[in-house]
Amino acid sequence: MTRVEEPLRDVPLPVTVVDAARREEGEPGVSLQSAVGGVPGVFVADRHNLSLGDRLVVRGSGARAQFGVRGVQVLADGIPLTLPDGQAALGNLDLGSAARIEVVRGPASSLYGNASGGVLRVESGPFPAAPLAPSARVVAGAYGLLQAEARAGGTDGSLSWLFHGTRMRTDGWREHAGAERWQANLVARSALPGGGEVRGVLNVYRLPFARNPGSLDRETAAEAPRTARPFLIAQGTGETSGQGQAGVSAILPLGDRVELRGSAWGLARDVWNPIPSRIIGLGRAAGGVRSVLSGRAGPGGLALRWTVGLDAGLQADHRRELGNLGVPPGGERAAEGALLLDQDERVLQAAPFVRLEARLPGRVGLSAGLRLDGYRFSVADRLLADGDDSDVRWMTSASPSAGVTWSPLRWLGTYARLGTAFETPTTSELSNRADGGGGFAPGLGPEHTVVLEAGARGALAAGRLRWEVAAYRARVTDALVPFQGPGDQTFYRNAGRLTRRGLELRAEARPLPRTEVRLSWSLESHVFDRFGADGADYAGNLEPGVPGQRAFVSAAALLPGRLRLEARGRWVDAYPADDANTAWAASHRVVDVRLGVRISAGPWRSRAFVGIDNLLDERYSGSVVPNAFGGRYYEPAPGRSLLAGVELGT
Repeated sequence: MTRVEEPLRDVPLPVTVVDAARREEGEPGVSLQSAVGGVPGVFVADRHNLSLGDRLVVRGSGARAQFGVRGVQVLADGIPLTLPDGQAALGNLDLGSAARIEVVRGPASSLYGNASGGVLRVESGPFPAAPLAPSARVVAGAYGLLQAEARAGGTDGSLSWLFHGTRMRTDGWREHAGAERWQANLVARSALPGGGEVRGVLNVYRLPFARNPGSLDRETAAEAPRTARPFLIAQGTGETSGQGQAGVSAILPLGDRVELRGSAWGLARDVWNPIPSRIIGLGRAAGGVRSVLSGRAGPGGLALRWTVGLDAGLQADHRRELGNLGVPPGGERAAEGALLLDQDERVLQAAPFVRLEARLPGRVGLSAGLRLDGYRFSVADRLLADGDDSDVRWMTSASPSAGVTWSPLRWLGTYARLGTAFETPTTSELSNRADGGGGFAPGLGPEHTVVLEAGARGALAAGRLRWEVAAYRARVTDALVPFQGPGDQTFYRNAGRLTRRGLELRAEARPLPRTEVRLSWSLESHVFDRFGADGADYAGNLEPGVPGQRAFVSAAALLPGRLRLEARGRWVDAYPADDANTAWAASHRVVDVRLGVRISAGPWRSRAFVGIDNLLDERYSGSVVPNAFGGRYYEPAPGRSLLAGVELGT
């Protein structure tokens, strides 16, 4: 949470910890909705479209994402999935290996740097105690969903390891929405003398194909939600991609009161992405190092902790854009036309940071931090027939933070803080120019966020009731706002100023033995204070893509016969789809149910489940495309659907 381990009561941040093992009770793990959909302040817009992936929104950060994740730092086993330019692809985020997920809501750039409007940290596990513990799992569902998983792990002395591989295929609920995905994740850790640890991570994924049905206008979404625009089918829109990433991290105690944490990582990625107007090809290599040195001191009754660190990263992209000639008769993929753009893009990042914490008498804690981020974006134009569009952009920021915690009672902890976030445009966003030219979009710069917030959390009844509450007010300057052109390509501009306010509540309770209830509620108001574009004044309008209210409830019970029954419901308020607030996604409520059973026989165990998603057959949009061209804002979600699965292992 704060780059070092410390108790949650001492952290002046709104942090929610999710037990990801619940996913094994009946979730295929295709969408983040099943993992963090019940966290207040977090909105997972499930597009049911693997070519684009989920849109992860934390207090408004990430709502602009055309694909992947923006504005939210994502880390897996200490290795960043978010690249130096601030974008993250979740194709190699393996929820099947996850044991614990931490969600930090709100700005945390003083700790994590660029695109830290929120933080998602995933830890793999559990590591089996036996030398070898294999298992296999199959999930099948409506619309051709078939997912096969293999899992193995073990412990031998100080070495533990965990492997998880998945192959998933679906026809898709909508026309032109079929996809296939391969994924594998290997994590190994070894204990070191003195209490240290070294951990290695290797993950790969391949998307042989994922078709993109696109978004629809309101009338089509209501009357024919399963269709795709014929033009998109003719153009073969979708994605073929692959990525491999490796990393190593270590924790090294240096004496009794000093500790060094470090990590290094690298990745390679390729993308072939036909959109209506163009075919985008991308080859990417990236890597980086992260280091943190921390120590403790304690003169008198004062307990001090200091942390200093340095993060550095490099990202190298080769981007090519060609004309899209469409799918030829009898073909399966779009034919490439004339070369329209050919350029090399580089991002170089370096950031030192420091953090100080003090524990005072009376269960009071004080903390302050500062991070200095420097980014060099450069583009080298390789298509010189239309002139040289090479360019260099420098983007820098100082990100301070300050916080206070107070625990007046053993069951109550409170905090208040000042936080900041700094977010650059990504290379994809900089390269998408509305005038069709090469190089970087002129005038597009970073956005900055400052937040003031306070919160409380606690536990009652011997831990059977846990709760948290947070309220915040954030000021965003030069907010990055998307808009679409005629070819469905998304461009970006900076809005003047945006104010975000919110209230978040969450509770977990075990009212009876073998039962659990979870509740959350979010109230948000995100308003443009100053924003004009294309001759229109949007001051006073709501930020598109962010619901004003959301509620989540789930109840689970262990029944006789080793049965487990769970029901989950979520309600999402209506929210705007454009800056003018003339188009809205309708409010909706969705109920999912799961029934599972566990059977043990000697060393073997098995699990089986059946489930129904969208039990009430609600018609709704799982996501919107903010400011889409031609009023095509809506991405419809499936109606009632059935799934089932079985697992066998030791």
